[in-house]
Amino acid sequence: MANQEAAERETVPQEVIKKERKPAPPAEKDKKTSGMAETIASVREYFRDTTGELRKVHWPSQLEARNLTIVVLVTLVITSLILGAMDYLFERLMLGVISLDIVSIAILVVIAAAIVVLVVFASRGRNRY
Repeated sequence: MANQEAAERETVPQEVIKKERKPAPPAEKDKKTSGMAETIASVREYFRDTTGELRKVHWPSQLEARNLTIVVLVTLVITSLILGAMDYLFERLMLGVISLDIVSIAILVVIAAAIVVLVVFASRGRNRY
């Protein structure tokens, strides 16, 4: 085996052997410096990319921002009113059921039946396969 390796080395030019050799690993001090340099370079690249992306953003004008804010606030108020009314109605309904009021119990049964019917019809469309 040793003779075979020696024969291969004799046939391969010295320039090729020198190119194949790997450089010695850097000292610990060099690793820290190169790691720090890589970190700084990657942070710079991140901020450069972020700045480039922010330039592509379509920022709304003051009028557009005001109109969108009004839309959000109106939607918020309407949703709050609807949820508040439903909470009040269900509270009154539950108080009626607890006090064994026949009208409240009938309304609760009708609501439960309507929910069951809606669930059945909604699931029928999905189970066609």
